[in-house]
Amino acid sequence: MKALISIAVVAGVGAAASAQDTLYGNDVAGNLFTINLSTGAGTGVGTLPGGPFGNPSLPGYNEIEYDNTNGRAWAQQRDGNFAHQEFNIANAAGIGAPIINNASFHGMEEVGGVMYAAGFAGIIGGSGLTTLNMATGVPTLIGTGFTTSSPMVGLAYDAINGIMYGMTSFSQGAGSELHTINLVTGLNTLVGNSGLAFGSLEFGPDGKLYAGGTGNDNSTGVALPRPENGSLYEINPATGAATLVGATGFGGVGNGISGLTLVVPAPGAASLAALAGFAAARRRRPLA
Repeated sequence: MKALISIAVVAGVGAAASAQDTLYGNDVAGNLFTINLSTGAGTGVGTLPGGPFGNPSLPGYNEIEYDNTNGRAWAQQRDGNFAHQEFNIANAAGIGAPIINNASFHGMEEVGGVMYAAGFAGIIGGSGLTTLNMATGVPTLIGTGFTTSSPMVGLAYDAINGIMYGMTSFSQGAGSELHTINLVTGLNTLVGNSGLAFGSLEFGPDGKLYAGGTGNDNSTGVALPRPENGSLYEINPATGAATLVGATGFGGVGNGISGLTLVVPAPGAASLAALAGFAAARRRRPLA
């Protein structure tokens, strides 16, 4: 079973968060929303560009990622479509045409201008880690055969300690696992089992590690969303243990949250806004 949640980050861990730093998410159906980290509640922004590339029977998106270095947002289409699409983070509108990338990527993370992507099928064959040229769609394989029975469906980079974390997909009876990943070899080391169904992973603007709930429970023969489907959780990076933050209000049966990305204003934007406010205050000040 493929996990349906993913998380992406723009700023590195430990970066000072401004008032404008915002965590965005999307569900598989393509709804884009912002997330309140205190409650987990989501607020709708727009709908990602419709129309899957290559396979109309598989609409929607596995992953979103905001590239902080280049200021561009990307959405990976569902399994079998093997393509990603650029979009406007402010309103979810599509930019350009889908770009073929020859794999099903469920985890993407930009680190120092390099886009890392965890996926399976297509050019990768088994589960593995690549770097991905977003403009051309060309992946470069780092390593295959993650030492786990499930593929990585979310990536999150700790910039302070130089550690890439990955979360595996959920299998019936086995929770998603938190791993660390070697960016040179692609090999991973188990940290711990969350016991829940997750499909993505990312550090938030507060420096905490988050994952999004997903998955259906088919134990009764009828597909029902698991309790964690559509909710935001905080993950302990030392143990993999999960703590509920709250429901986003998005996702559902077969439509879990599939992406999260932290958007940070361009350098200087916050300072310019502060200066504008200061100038306005000076104009309103009564004469002595």
